[in-house]
Formats: sequence, structure tokens, C-alpha cells
Amino acid sequence: MKLIEHKYDNRVTKITLADKYGRYTGFSFVHPDDADFASEFAGGRLAEYRARIKALKAELRRNKTMLSAINILNKDIKNNVSEPIDPVIQKRINIQIRNYHNEIKRIEESIKEFSNTIKWSIKIRNEIIARSKEDKKN
Repeated sequence: MKLIEHKYDNRVTKITLADKYGRYTGFSFVHPDDADFASEFAGGRLAEYRARIKALKAELRRNKTMLSAINILNKDIKNNVSEPIDPVIQKRINIQIRNYHNEIKRIEESIKEFSNTIKWSIKIRNEIIARSKEDKKN
């Protein structure tokens, strides 16, 4: 995956990533109250994570589609063949099914990790704001 566009303008960061399947854009917005301590780098990271989540979701859809097609093929072979299936062919089909299940699980875990990183970043931001408000009161 490569970076196609990085734009920061008026407290909005836009990151566009691309691979051979498409382009994925993520945005990050700086709240006016955060303008004094929010950085373009931090906004860029959040925008990048959002773009990566979109790319992973697209990859997840492709893998689920392929898994579905292989499962349909496997059922058709079992139901429509009068002779037993060559064990080597059946083993290859089973390996493909297992590989797609593993890849889907990996992608789902990556999406969860990026989503949690965004949530934690926002939580940390809120804690910083709360502490700064307390410091101003004292």
C-alpha cells in the first residue's frame, strides 16, 4: 500500500492510500479547542488509520467472497460427482478453505486493532483536555 495524498488544510487532515484494488481515504478533524496542542502528525496518523481500516474492510469483503465461492465449489463437487473425489484435490480445497478462514480472522483482528488505536487516541485527548481545564481552575 502506498501513500497517494497527504493534505492538511484548516484543521483537516486527509490521507489517501492505494493498492492494486483501489484507493482508500481517511480524514481527521482537529477540534478548535485542540488547535493549540494538536499536531498535523497526530491528525495524519488518525487519518491514516481510518484509511487503512477502509482498505482492510475491502480486503475482508474480497476474502469472504472467495471463501463463499470455494465453499460452493466444494459442495457442488461433493454433491455432483458419482465417483469419489481425488484425495489430493479434496486436500487442496480444504487447505484453501482453512487459509481463507485464517486470513479473514487476521484481517478482522487488524481492523479491531486500528479501531482501538483511534478510540484510545481520542480517550487520551479527552483526558488531556480534562487535566488542562483542572489546571486552569487551580
